[in-house]
Amino acid sequence: EEKYKEFIKLVKRVIPEFTKFAIGYDGSQEYIEYISGLGIRHRTDLLGDGVITVIRILLQLYVDKQNPLIIDEPELSLHPSAQKKLLRVIAEYSCHRQIIISTHSPYFVNWKYLQNGAVVNRVVKREDKSSDIFSICDFDKYESLIKGDNWQQPYLLDEVAKEIFFSDENILFLE
Repeated sequence: EEKYKEFIKLVKRVIPEFTKFAIGYDGSQEYIEYISGLGIRHRTDLLGDGVITVIRILLQLYVDKQNPLIIDEPELSLHPSAQKKLLRVIAEYSCHRQIIISTHSPYFVNWKYLQNGAVVNRVVKREDKSSDIFSICDFDKYESLIKGDNWQQPYLLDEVAKEIFFSDENILFLE
């Protein structure tokens, strides 16, 4: 009962209307059914993939707190605000285990997390033969930009400037 309540509390951090859930079986497949705050029942086999993905990711974070976790494109079918909420939860759990995220979403890049040790990598495939990896891992190189007097100007590393483009070893940030 206590673990059930803890998991509900965790999911509510990303899906606030999530109040109860159960595993169901309709004769051909298993599904998760959850009840929203208004008492409406929702079956995961009838929901968008984003909600199902969030529940799966959070369940893995909750159940296994030690082993490395690789998450492929958690942003799919998720509203940007849900992506930000999910990232906060993932970042919290990453303090105690390695979590690798493959993403195309700028909402999964947070300067505070980079400053605290997160790493952004871009893998470039070279003619189907080899790959190169470019990284933002030495935050000190970017610290002078962020600690400058004008770091929150619209053209430099503010909440809007999320796009990161890599060109060989050079990195370009855009609004």
